[in-house]
Amino acid sequence: MGVATAPMPNDIPLREAPDHFFDPVRWREFVAAFGGDREEALTALRPEPGLLAYYREEAANRGDPRAAQVGKQAALAQALVSDFVRSLQSGALAATALTPPSLARTPVPPELWPDIRLDFAAESATWGATSLTHIRIARAEDAHAPSLVTRCAAFLRGRQAAGEARKKILSHEARAELGDALTTRDFDTAYKEVFAKKRGRPRRSE
Repeated sequence: MGVATAPMPNDIPLREAPDHFFDPVRWREFVAAFGGDREEALTALRPEPGLLAYYREEAANRGDPRAAQVGKQAALAQALVSDFVRSLQSGALAATALTPPSLARTPVPPELWPDIRLDFAAESATWGATSLTHIRIARAEDAHAPSLVTRCAAFLRGRQAAGEARKKILSHEARAELGDALTTRDFDTAYKEVFAKKRGRPRRSE
């Protein structure tokens, strides 16, 4: 699957991807076909077994209205997923996943996507005999963007050069600079990276 990487910044779980990366009009139409039940719609995005599709098509050809309706839903699901896969294959979107038993998160190569069977509801997929789990998706530009920790550390180095080291003050300044998406954990990680010393805390730290 490639070289292990840290989780991509600004990525989202696969089950949330339709809300961000599907055509919004067609996705709303698809969910509406299930009475607005998004969970049921996610489940219906799974690839339809070939034998089941065959019998459904036969029933639709005999004039079964229910089979015809299910056929329309299946066709829309296929179109939505195909568009999504094309974005992954082209590199417009990027994905990482776990491949049990490994716990290392790795990128999914774009060229594999035509042969991968996605399960949005379970945030998983299969590629031949290989299982992909905990799949996360990001826009390509976000996948390569600096993480909040990296950006915070760069900001703190600038403030350090200006002579400021007080953690409480820097915490407020960092959030004002980077926004509320910066978590306490992110700030603490960046602060430790910039100000950590072999002995104790910075002298002016509060």
